[in-house]
Amino acid sequence: MSGILDDVRAIIFNPNENRETFFNYVAEYWPRRSKQYNKVKRAYDYGKDGFRGTLRKDGVTRGFEHSRVVALLLIRWLGIYDPDQLIEAIMHDGPEDLDEWTLERSEGAFSKKNARGLERLTKLSEKDGYSKEDASRIYFQWFRTAGRSFFQKKLADRLVNLLTCDVFTLKKQWEYLVETERYFIPYAQKFGILYQELLAACREVRERIARLRADQELTESPPISEA
Repeated sequence: MSGILDDVRAIIFNPNENRETFFNYVAEYWPRRSKQYNKVKRAYDYGKDGFRGTLRKDGVTRGFEHSRVVALLLIRWLGIYDPDQLIEAIMHDGPEDLDEWTLERSEGAFSKKNARGLERLTKLSEKDGYSKEDASRIYFQWFRTAGRSFFQKKLADRLVNLLTCDVFTLKKQWEYLVETERYFIPYAQKFGILYQELLAACREVRERIARLRADQELTESPPISEA
């Protein structure tokens, strides 16, 4: 296990982290009566209520817990306290995973700027008239025109996902690894955001897959997804 990942895990998977500690960090930069502090608080409350009772695709992680640790990673590891960045990190899965949380609702609850930021973070779907393949293709094409603020959130999200993907099948882990190396690592290097951390996480996933293959006495690598 990489030392740098031990440090990241100590932040985002700390059982002592909760709502109170989260807002203690926010209060280090924004007074509790400030507009900025209360914007983040409103997003936290919306996210907590919206994801109540839901689980992520891994069937293990509570929906809001993932969003909270992504925002926590921005604060504690990347030193980002911009309220719009934190709002979008907290709500980044809302438009994609919650039918009732539309981009229009995001604009009404927060701002037009936040709605645009969340739209960038939201993959298209069949509801938008796209096949799964086309949705993924277009989403990754969007990366070409995205800026630094997008990748701060997106790469933090991807790092958390990599650190928790061991609950998935071997094939799914491999596809996730290949997708990360193909689409995410180049931008992490370009912008200097979580580059070493993502490399270490990919190395950890690759080594875990190799161990599992050895344990299962597999002779062929899992198929690589073209997505």
